Parts: sequence; C-alpha cells; structure tokens
Amino acid sequence: MLKEPFKKHLRKSTLIWAVSSLFIVALVLFVRSNLYKKIHQTEKSAFDKSCSILSKEIHSYVYGLQGMAGIIHTHNFNPSFKQVRYYSEMRDFFTNFPGALGFGFIRLVPRGTLSSYVENIRKQKRDFEIKTLSNYQGDHFIIEFVEPFESNSTAQGLDIATEAFRREAAITASRTRKPTLTAPIFLVQAKSKGTGFLFLNPIFDRSSTRDRIVGWSYAPLLVGRLLKAFKSDADERLVFEIIDVTDKNQPLGIVTAPSLRSGKVEIEYSSRLEIAGRVWEIHGGVPNQGYHALIDIVSLLLLLAMVIVLGLLIFYIEKLVAKTNASRKKLSEMESWQKAVLDSTEYSIISTDINGVIQTFNYGAQKLLGYSSQEVVGKLTPSPFHDGAEVASRAVQLSKELGRTIEPGFGVFVEKAREMNITDIQEWTYIRKNGTTVPVRLSVTSIGSQDLQIVGYLGIAEDISHLKKLNSMVEMQQTNLISSAKMSALGEMAGGIAHEINNPLAILHGRISLMLIHMQNPDFDHGSLSVQLEKLLATVDRIAKIIKGLRSFSRDGTNDEKSLTKIEDILEGTLDLCREKFRNNGVQLNVSGDLNALILCRAVQISQVIMNLLNNSYDAIENTTEKWISIDVQTGPSLKRIIITDSGTGIDSKTITRMMEPFFTTKEVGKGTGLGLSISNGIMSAHGGKLKYNDLSPNTQFILDFYDA
Repeated sequence: MLKEPFKKHLRKSTLIWAVSSLFIVALVLFVRSNLYKKIHQTEKSAFDKSCSILSKEIHSYVYGLQGMAGIIHTHNFNPSFKQVRYYSEMRDFFTNFPGALGFGFIRLVPRGTLSSYVENIRKQKRDFEIKTLSNYQGDHFIIEFVEPFESNSTAQGLDIATEAFRREAAITASRTRKPTLTAPIFLVQAKSKGTGFLFLNPIFDRSSTRDRIVGWSYAPLLVGRLLKAFKSDADERLVFEIIDVTDKNQPLGIVTAPSLRSGKVEIEYSSRLEIAGRVWEIHGGVPNQGYHALIDIVSLLLLLAMVIVLGLLIFYIEKLVAKTNASRKKLSEMESWQKAVLDSTEYSIISTDINGVIQTFNYGAQKLLGYSSQEVVGKLTPSPFHDGAEVASRAVQLSKELGRTIEPGFGVFVEKAREMNITDIQEWTYIRKNGTTVPVRLSVTSIGSQDLQIVGYLGIAEDISHLKKLNSMVEMQQTNLISSAKMSALGEMAGGIAHEINNPLAILHGRISLMLIHMQNPDFDHGSLSVQLEKLLATVDRIAKIIKGLRSFSRDGTNDEKSLTKIEDILEGTLDLCREKFRNNGVQLNVSGDLNALILCRAVQISQVIMNLLNNSYDAIENTTEKWISIDVQTGPSLKRIIITDSGTGIDSKTITRMMEPFFTTKEVGKGTGLGLSISNGIMSAHGGKLKYNDLSPNTQFILDFYDA
C-alpha cells in the first residue's frame, strides 16, 4: 500500500494538473476565437479599402473630363478635330486614366437645327454621320468627337439622347452642374466586351447673363478595364458583386460573382457608395481557403501538446522547488560578493527602484557624498544630492530634445534610460552632506528583469574635479595662443597700417598748409573753404575707419554672440588694415562675388581667419614676379563660401598633411608662430564651418565654407 504522505502529494499534483488543464482549454479556445476574429477583421479591412480605391479610381477620371472641357472652352466651344487630337496625345489618356476607352465631347443640338449642324461639321469631316439608338423626338445630344478616334469611331455621331440611361445622365449633369455617371449600358464601340458607363461633365457658356448649356465632355468607361486597373491595387483574394441601386425598384447588375452565391465565401461584406450621381451596392468576401479548418486542427494539437507539457512541467517544477532551498544559500553568498565588489571601487554607485528610492549605496558614494548607507537606503531618492536649478534647467533642455514636457524631478535623470534604453551620460553638480559641491560625470542605465521589464536604475558617478581644473588650464593656454597669434598678425601689419595712416595725415598737413597760405591773400574766396573742409573731413573719416578696424581686429571676440553679418562688412574692415601694404609692394588685390551674403558668425574671429590667410598669401608671393590675391564670394543652397587665391603655384603634399598642426610653419625663424592655420581651423569648426585647402587649383587656394543653420 502507498504511504499516506505520498498519497497526499499525488492528490495535490493531480488537482493542480486538472485545474491547469481546464485553464489551458479555456486559453486555447480564446486564442482560436481571436484568430477567427482577426481573419474577419483583416478581410473586412481589405474589402473597405478596395471600395475606397474603386471610388477614388472613378472620381479620378473627373480630371480628364475637366481637361477636355478646358480645350473646348479655350477654342470658344468649337475646337477643330486636329486641335482635339493634338491635345489628347499630349494628355496620354491611356496612361493617366487606364479604365477609360477615351475622352470626347457631346454637343447639345436643339431640335430642328440638326441639318445645319451636320452640314457645318462635314466641312471638317466629310464622312460625319448621325447615329441613333431609338426614335426619340427632342433635343439632340451628339457625340461630336472622341479620342482616340480609331478605337471609338463607331461612337462618333451617336445621338445619346435616343437612349434613356444616357439621356437621363446628361440631363442630370446639366441640372446639378456636376459630373454624372450613366446607369450600366452597353457601349457601341465595345458591345462584345461587357457592361460600361458614360461619365459626363456639363459645359456651360457663361458669356451671357444666363448660363447656356453647350454640351458635355465625356468618357466611355468599360467595367472590365475599370476593374482590371482597380484590382491591381486591391486584395487579389477578394471577389466582388456590384449592383446599381439608384432606382430601388429597378436594381441593375454591374459585376456578378458566382462564388458569393455558391456558399464558397464564409462571411460576406457589403458597402454602399455614392459615385457621381449613382448609388452602387457592393458585396464581397474572400472564398474559403481552409483557414478555419486549419485553425481547428492546430488548436486541437496545441491543446493536447500543452496538456502533456503541463504534466511534465509540474514534475520538473517539483524538482526545481527541491533545488530552491539550496539555491538560496548560494544567492546569499553571491550578494556578499556583490557588496564586496561595489565597495572596492572609488566610483559612486547608487541603484534605485523604479520610483527612485535608493536600494544600494556603495562605499564610493558614502565617501563622495558624506552620507552612510543606513541614512539613505530605502529612505531617500537622489534628489538631495542635486542642485534644484540645475535639474530644472536640464528638464527644459530634455523637453526640447524629446519633443514633450519633462517635469523637474527623478524623471530628468532616467527618462532616456527608460524610454530609449540607452546610457544617459551627463555632467552634474553633487551636493555633499556638509553643503559643499563637487562636479561629477553621471552615467544612468536601466536595470532589467529576466522578462525585460525595468525594475530600477543604476547611477555611476565619477568625480571630475581634476578634469575641470585641467580643462580650465587648457582654455587659458588656448586663449593665450590666440592672443599671441593675433599680436603676431598685428606686428606683421604694423608697417602697412603706418602707411595707411601716414598717407591721409600727409594729405591733411598739405591741404591745411595750402589753406593757410591762400587765406593770407586779400582776394581769398571764402566760399571755397567749405569744399576744402569737406575733403579734410573725408580724410579724417578714412583715418578713423582704419583705427576702428584695428581696434575691432585686436579685440578678443571669443565671448561675442554670433550674429548675421554681411560678408562685405567683414572684408572691408579686414582689408582696410592691409590694403596699403599690398599696394606699396605691388600686390594686386581683387574682390568679387556676392558680397551682400549674410553669415551667422563672430565677425572679429572671421576677420582674424581672413587676415591670417591674406598674410600667408602675401608672405608666399612677396618675392615672386607675378603678385596678385583674389577674394571671391560664392553662395548656394544652405552654403556661403569665401575663396582666397593667390598667384602662388600651390603647396607641396608633405606640407599639406601637417600645415593645420599647431606650431608647424615653413616660414623663416621670427616670421611666423605656426599657429595661424591651426587657430583658424579651430575658429571655423566652432562656427560649424570648414577651412579647406583646394589641391586641385593651379594656384594656392584656401576655401572657407559657412553652412546655414
């Protein structure tokens, strides 16, 4: 006999298996029901989409009708056959309107005027004949022309008023002033090809006080061609039946689908469309493709498999439970190891739960912030460690970056890790327990469970105080280097600037001396004094302009705000400082291009870049026979370009690879610092632009590219 504990355990396992099996049955039936529902939703969606495509396809022909109406209006309602054909060939109707047999014009010919109308038409087309479909006594609606004529010749000359459906549609179109479809008809040019329609668009003569109906632009549509174009965009599994129910008492079949009536379609869908004055009822569905039977078989097999797997799973779970107690001891040991690893690093490591409450606070964090783990774990969030103003500023920045509002708080630190599953690295200011601050680089990542759900966050912070000090020293040295390079450039310009100022000073001295001599003459003309003074003022303005440019160039513009500045203003201020130097040494200077172009920049820094390139060009060509420097400004989409070229024959490849390096120079000792191009390259990079050397130019050429923001 079985022992009582074993019997009890067996009864418990059997009960669990039975309850779980019932749950599995319910789950499989639920999934099966949802699969049926999903199939039907997919079929219904495809049907609705197809109906929408059909409606849009037919309405698209209105553009062709309007185009044909336009050519009729353009030629005062009497275009020649040749003009119509030329227009039709240009429109390429068969490519743009694949369901139409052509496009043409139907003219309203009042009763009693038919003979004179035919006589007038035969002046253009001798074989023009009137055709009728019945003996109708009333106004005539004559198809005057239809293109392409070759495939529609039997329709030309047809009086559509002699057939009820065509006549009613034409009258309705003229009354409603809207494009109108006929009821299903057999087209005279395509009787053997099935049902079709005429699509009519009324044309009015508005030259008189009362609009007069002239006729209709029209298109014969063949159902077969229409559905062929329509089915190329629709779900190929669907079958359709289309009925015209505009007259409820006389429904007219357009398209039939025998499979809808034979029971091959599991579920039938229907829709009603109002198309150009007609009401169509569309029925459709997908013929049974064995999905339901397949789902039933798969469901049964899945049910059996899951019940068997369930039994095996219960067996293995019982074994796993037995192993759990042993695993708990091992887990405790692992936690001890984990704590030892976390406490061995100098980095501050803080983990939180999903709500931001601190869960771990390692020795590095205690050392950096001055709190003990007992003070913060399970009690605080990281908020007391952060500057509130800094958090609010980051919230605004993050809101712009993500395109939605991020409120100041814990979400500022973890939003990227939570939403984008990336490590968010930012610089923050930690506030210690004693109130002092320390800059840190904080990396925040999400902590995921085995089922990939976020259960918390991990923040690793590094004290970057020493890096901040190093960066400050580097920036100071860079500022000193830029100042040194600028002073060097000013030194090189000194001679030229002296000439720039001495020449106008000499002019001032000479004119004033001459005026003093003339004023001693009793016959001196005091009226000419104002003319002389104006010339003196112009000379003084020139000196002031040179001094202003020198003062601007020598100023430190590193902290200036960028502003839109005309390139001409930058060039003018720069060239004022070196134009005389170039002229005295026989260097021809040419400036051309779109000088009115605007660039977003710090003008002082761009002036320094241009001055450095001009000085380099001057030094390179100083001892050559041919001396010239050209500055050309080019503009394009989102790009402004300043090209500086000199008469030099280029730079060797070895120098090209190194010329942007700091302190590299090919000039003689005492003539260059080797910083000009390096600093210029840095300035252009800070402006989001580029400084490039064009090695394809036959002369020495540098290019400054500025990209629009």
